[in-house]
Amino acid sequence: MNDMDSAVEQVKLLRDDMEAAKNELKAATTTVSNGPVTVTVNGDGRLVSINIALPDAAGSVIAASVLSAVQKAQDEMGDLTAKKMAPFTALTDLV
Repeated sequence: MNDMDSAVEQVKLLRDDMEAAKNELKAATTTVSNGPVTVTVNGDGRLVSINIALPDAAGSVIAASVLSAVQKAQDEMGDLTAKKMAPFTALTDLV
């Protein structure tokens, strides 16, 4: 095996390791509380739940509205990112 073949093999192994790490992170979640607010974020960095502890149903209504707005903003940023990064993604798929 020559130096070029060895380098290509190392890049492929690194890519495999990176994919494994990404998959582990995708399966993870984290939940944090601050006062009456508790939020959960998944491994994609997506806000998946909000709980606002208030004495009446207002907390649930506010939490649902905030969650929906944040997820819509995340979707729009994801679309923009995918569009902007598409030329680079195509290049990395060649390796």
